[in-house]
Amino acid sequence: MPKASDFIPSPSARARYSSARFQTEEPTIVPPRYHSTGVEREMQHTTLVVSNVPLRSGAAVQRHPHHQQRGRRDVLFSPLNRILKFIVHCVALMLIASFMLLAIHFRPTPCARNLCLRNNLASSSLGATIIPTLTSPAPKPSVAEEADGPHTPESGAALTPEFAAHACWSFHGSEAQLGILLAKPAFLTNVSIGHVPGVPIASAPRDLTVWGVVDGLENHQRFAQHSATLKKIRAKLPPKASQPHARYPSVPLTSLHFDIRYGKPIQTFAIYPEVVDMGMDFGVIEVQVHSNWGWNHTDVCHVGIYGDWIQM
Repeated sequence: MPKASDFIPSPSARARYSSARFQTEEPTIVPPRYHSTGVEREMQHTTLVVSNVPLRSGAAVQRHPHHQQRGRRDVLFSPLNRILKFIVHCVALMLIASFMLLAIHFRPTPCARNLCLRNNLASSSLGATIIPTLTSPAPKPSVAEEADGPHTPESGAALTPEFAAHACWSFHGSEAQLGILLAKPAFLTNVSIGHVPGVPIASAPRDLTVWGVVDGLENHQRFAQHSATLKKIRAKLPPKASQPHARYPSVPLTSLHFDIRYGKPIQTFAIYPEVVDMGMDFGVIEVQVHSNWGWNHTDVCHVGIYGDWIQM
């Protein structure tokens, strides 16, 4: 008869049995090869080829429907995404270029500030003077006018570089004219008018017209050549604007409106573009004041004429 010891496995058989039962091989993951399409790239992240791991009968490795749809969308929309990114980059570059151009075009100039710091051709410090024959006489202010504040009847006060209450040209009423001999003849671009806060605000000039006296053979030729254009410019002038002097032909440079509600003591205005295009230089200027803001006298504290000097 068999003994009980015959059914007891030997130590070597027990070791082989334990090794076969409890020690299993680890699955080997085989990475898929590289694919170029969007669907196959998606399969790299969702499909794992596993060896040494038996599958259940009837089981199959399948991709989720969501992953299949996502792969198809990548194939369809990847070129469209590139096009959209390119368009967005182009629009961004165009916006940046537009802002840079606007910054360059509207960069602050000296005449755009409260005090114009460019060379003022009508400044007495540069040699500009008043022409008495083209300037209205300034009567002595009354006692009531003197009580309103300091007055300087001399018209030359408007040309002083000092911008103060005691350096204003004051005249009775609201209409007068001021003839100025510039420091040098120049091709003009801008005109500025100023009124200091130290005097009554209602005494500031309101509507003005600036004329340029034609002088020199070439300027007279251009004056005759552009007679039709000058006629159109005169048609849009204020009713009170008139030829400064009958003996000397003049060109209307600009008609301006000094607005005390703007809050700027010095306001700058551009010369008519049609006059600039004529290419005429001017050395004598006539400033006509047509009205003020309702006071019994007018104070003109600053007159500035700006442009490019003629290189002698």
